[in-house]
Amino acid sequence: MRITGTDLVTWAGTVEASHKLPELVRRLILATSSAGISMRAGEGTRLGGFDGAVVQPESHSFIPEGASIWEMGVTADRRVKAEGDYASRTANPLTVVPINTTFVFVTPRRWEDKDIWAEEKRAEGIWQDVRVIDADDLEAWLSIAPPVEGWLAPLLGRPSNGIRSAERFWKDWSGVTNPPLVPQIVLAGWNNDPTLALRKILQGPPTAVGVAGESREVAAAFIAAALVAWGEESESLRARTLFVDDDRVWTSAVDHGRASILIPRFEQREQVSAAVRQGHHILIPLGRKDGALRAQIHLDRQQRRELRAALTDLQLPGERAEALATIGRRSLLSLRRRLAYVPAVHRPAWAQAGATVALIAPTLAGAWNGDEPGDQDVLARLAGRAYADVERDVVRLATEDDPPLRRVGRTWMLTSKEDAWALLVPTLTEDDIERFRTTTLAVLGTLDPALALSQEQRPLASFLGKTMPYSGFLREELADSLTLMAARSDETNWHLARTPQGVVNDIVRQLLAPQDSAAWASMAWVLPNLAEAAPEVFLEAVERQLHEGGDASVLHDLFQDKQNQIFGPSSPHTALLWALELLAWSPVYLTRSALALARLARIDPGGRLTNRPQASLREIFVAWSRNTGADAENKLRALDALRHQTPEVAWPLMLSLLPVGSDHSTPTHRPNWRDWGQDDDREVPLEERQTLWQGVVERLLDDVQNDGQRALNLLEVHGYLDEQQQDRLNAQLLHAVELLDHAAAMRVWEGLRHFVAKQQEYPDAGWAMEGTRLQRLQALADQLRPADPVLRHRWLFGHAPMLGVLWEPEEYGAREEALDQTRIGALTEILTGQGLPGIERLLDMLDKSDVAFAVGHVLARIPDAPLDDPDVLVALIQRGETGLLLVLGVVRTWLSTRGREHTETFLKSSGLFAGPDQQSAQLLLVLPTDERTWALVAQQKAEVEQLYWQQVQPYAVDRQAAGHVRTAFNQFLVHARPGAAFDLAEATPLSLTGEEWISLLLRMVAEGNEAIQNRSYQILKVLERLSDQSDVDEVALSQLTWLYLPLYHFRSAPRALTRVLLSNPAEYADMVARAYPKEEADEESDTRDGQRQAERERAFGLLQSLRGIPGSTEDGQIDASALRQWVLGARERLQALDLTRIGDSSIGQLLATASQAPDGQWPPAPVCDVIEEVASETLEENLRVGRLNLRGVTSRNLDSGGQQEHELVALYTQRAQTLEGRWPRTSSVLRALAQHYLAEAGSHDERAELTQDRWR
Repeated sequence: MRITGTDLVTWAGTVEASHKLPELVRRLILATSSAGISMRAGEGTRLGGFDGAVVQPESHSFIPEGASIWEMGVTADRRVKAEGDYASRTANPLTVVPINTTFVFVTPRRWEDKDIWAEEKRAEGIWQDVRVIDADDLEAWLSIAPPVEGWLAPLLGRPSNGIRSAERFWKDWSGVTNPPLVPQIVLAGWNNDPTLALRKILQGPPTAVGVAGESREVAAAFIAAALVAWGEESESLRARTLFVDDDRVWTSAVDHGRASILIPRFEQREQVSAAVRQGHHILIPLGRKDGALRAQIHLDRQQRRELRAALTDLQLPGERAEALATIGRRSLLSLRRRLAYVPAVHRPAWAQAGATVALIAPTLAGAWNGDEPGDQDVLARLAGRAYADVERDVVRLATEDDPPLRRVGRTWMLTSKEDAWALLVPTLTEDDIERFRTTTLAVLGTLDPALALSQEQRPLASFLGKTMPYSGFLREELADSLTLMAARSDETNWHLARTPQGVVNDIVRQLLAPQDSAAWASMAWVLPNLAEAAPEVFLEAVERQLHEGGDASVLHDLFQDKQNQIFGPSSPHTALLWALELLAWSPVYLTRSALALARLARIDPGGRLTNRPQASLREIFVAWSRNTGADAENKLRALDALRHQTPEVAWPLMLSLLPVGSDHSTPTHRPNWRDWGQDDDREVPLEERQTLWQGVVERLLDDVQNDGQRALNLLEVHGYLDEQQQDRLNAQLLHAVELLDHAAAMRVWEGLRHFVAKQQEYPDAGWAMEGTRLQRLQALADQLRPADPVLRHRWLFGHAPMLGVLWEPEEYGAREEALDQTRIGALTEILTGQGLPGIERLLDMLDKSDVAFAVGHVLARIPDAPLDDPDVLVALIQRGETGLLLVLGVVRTWLSTRGREHTETFLKSSGLFAGPDQQSAQLLLVLPTDERTWALVAQQKAEVEQLYWQQVQPYAVDRQAAGHVRTAFNQFLVHARPGAAFDLAEATPLSLTGEEWISLLLRMVAEGNEAIQNRSYQILKVLERLSDQSDVDEVALSQLTWLYLPLYHFRSAPRALTRVLLSNPAEYADMVARAYPKEEADEESDTRDGQRQAERERAFGLLQSLRGIPGSTEDGQIDASALRQWVLGARERLQALDLTRIGDSSIGQLLATASQAPDGQWPPAPVCDVIEEVASETLEENLRVGRLNLRGVTSRNLDSGGQQEHELVALYTQRAQTLEGRWPRTSSVLRALAQHYLAEAGSHDERAELTQDRWR
């Protein structure tokens, strides 16, 4: 039924009509003409000026040709409204010239004498023409504009009769969800942005185009979303767009519409393309079942990242947006069902009666590798029939619109597991569940063959054939099915005897029953699923293992992250931690999971991973980050349980919960299906954080008891203690000291003193204590201060002692002097009260012997110290290392305070040089490292001189005097210290000749690794510098570089060796022979075999790292003749060595390093000529392999796919086409490269697809 004039008259009496009439007229103009238009609608009609202005370029039934202004009214008295508008516009025509403009008045009411009124106004001769359009005219106009009629019908309360405007279609399609979908959700993330193609088509000549999506409905929604999203710029397109749902109105829409955009949504669409001949654009929505039809616009797969951003714009919580983005990427219709007000209303076709049996096995499996025999067997067992039959059904279902399954590469997966489960579970039988139970037990209970390998071999498990018989996807999804079955247990329309949770509990209980670490380790990566599926059963199993096994528990063996294992699989214990973190999201299981983590912390042997039980506990309980659904009070109750049962774990945990200046937290493992903490991204309120912090502080104070160290721990968090709590802590400190032994009491006092001094040195720091609080602590420290001066002052000689004085950064010298003066005062007090025995007591108490040097330094500055007596110094030295260091400190200080002459005279006359050789050498080492000291050294016996030169450091040599440097350099060589000589020569202006450098480096090699280690960088710098020196023998340098080759780590070949090998084909061939030697009969020891192997590895590494093309000139050109002669010469020599095939392999990889020619050609023409002349398949294959290896490691986002490789495919394909005429063999190599990258791109694309489809 069409819209009539009577319908319009009725509508004119509504409030809506006054706002919508201008929009109706605007749509009619846009839908039926190409006129330029400016017309208000809605609230804009209340503004001054014309209701509309139009410029029509050609004759039209309803629009005056040329310029026209439009006025409109819905009032019952049409004539009064028209007269008023006419008078107003005549008196004030604004920007138009009336004599050149037509005046048009529009009313949705009937006006019988409109023509008389118009004729009267035309007779006045003011306007070019005067026209009236009433309800009957609008009816006629609507008859040639079906899209506008489709838009207006709902406003009039009329049935759509199978036609809808773009806006109405989008409103109907998106309005079923909560919140309503926005166009961007349908438009975001498609490959190659199909909206660009759609816009281009609609702006072109009339045509029929297929738009293909996962279903016809998605394709239609895409068209509507695009038209709506384009906004005002596409208003004319929307005005001409009509979605036709009923083939019975198609002919009318085609015949009556003018240049419309028609979208047929009915089944029989064979003849729709004929409408193009009548000037219409036809957009045909296509789905999977229309696969044989050709489409010009393809909606492949949306990118999860962009879809997530669009969902986030709907104000959905982050976690929910992530999950919905994964669902939407798999199927937009599944996403729409998930967000629908009443999901059951939107049942997909595959969920109808009779179609569900084929989906039971795929639904229970979740995902599987279609090429994996083990996975095929599992699907057959779940279905109770042959896999070929299962696959036939799966392929059929995957080609339907809104398919329940997708295939990505080799992997089959459900489009929406929750959809499938909710719709299919009521059809499950006891036999289905029994097959699921036995299959799941068999698959998840299979021991991982890799566990039979050593830790070092496990990274190679796949190469050694030690892999699971089932894919990881299948194992994970079977475990996930357990979780979903249990999580939806209360919501499931289940018709079996046992509850879903009961079925799952039985399965998980059997899986976790083995007292075998291998069984737990094999299931490690599904433990979080098992925990979520059966929380009670899982916790019982973990608690049983921890209680019965202790340190020998099978769970202890899950910690497999050895400190020295850098690469390889992660440790299974991390999955156990994730499982317990997941359970902690539930307030019900918080305490039990926390206790399990605490007991795991007890048996944690430590390792290279940061995933530790103690860290998991901290993340769960941290106050400012929400990693559990429990509130502060529940957290505190759980902490009380930890304090009672695992106090040694609870104490450091509570300390770690108090905030610090810069803190961080890592999200814990969340449930997949249970609603524990789901969509809870709220910030933890300040009040709740403070409740937890104060509760922790009170418990820390309660747990200090008589432990002085714990009391000191609490001092560091003093900012969270109120005055009463501070007094309580002070009392506990005092009481603890009274009960502790002497040594422990001293540690408490020193810790307290250090804390107070730290506050005094940094009073402006945010954490600093001040005022009466600090004064009370100072008083307590004074009260605990020991009377014994040795005990009271030993802290002065500890690490970075704090004096309790505020220093500015530029006052470093003053601070050091103040520290010296304080130390002088302390040692003076000790000497006065206890003499040298007091100093000796102090030495005995110091933690590090090298502190004795500082004690000697201070003693030397005390005028009355009894150090001028040689016997005293001898006695101190006889105490051992600390005594000797003290004396060395004294001597060093005397050099600056008494002078060198006095000090050397004292040493000579004191007899100290007459002591042990090492003592004499140490005393000499304290003296300045110059010629004068060396003369004194030369006066000592040979053993002392040898010890001196073996210990003196190159950096101590006076480098300003060239003579000193040369003397020291020679002495280092005399005393077998080429490494020290190298350090001196490399860091000073000592000018060595090339021959001297080579001699020095050869001596370092002869001395072994000790002379070379820690000098790699400097040695390589020298070698590269020698490559540029003209006084260096090239052969000698290349031989030397060969010896140091391992230092290069084969990142790049040394320049000296590169020059030799690329200029001398025989040398290159001999290097290949070194890398691939013939097997020789040799009766010598294994040592020789080891040397041969080392030489082979060195030669092989050099060849692999060699870069450059023989015959290359300094300007980057290649001498084609020189390259040809080199290749032919090398191959001739290699053939003589019976290494032709290996030689071609090596040469091919070398040629792969060629740079592209200035004109962009690769390989350059001279290389192509050699390839064609030699015609060696081995050379060509290794040219390809070498080029692939040169690419190195790539980096990409997890979901970016093989874009990099697709670009390389295009590059090498283009290069192959360019070369195929002149260099066909080279062109074949390039095509092989393109094929390799095409396969690699497919692999990356598949992984990216799976990553996005399985993202949680």
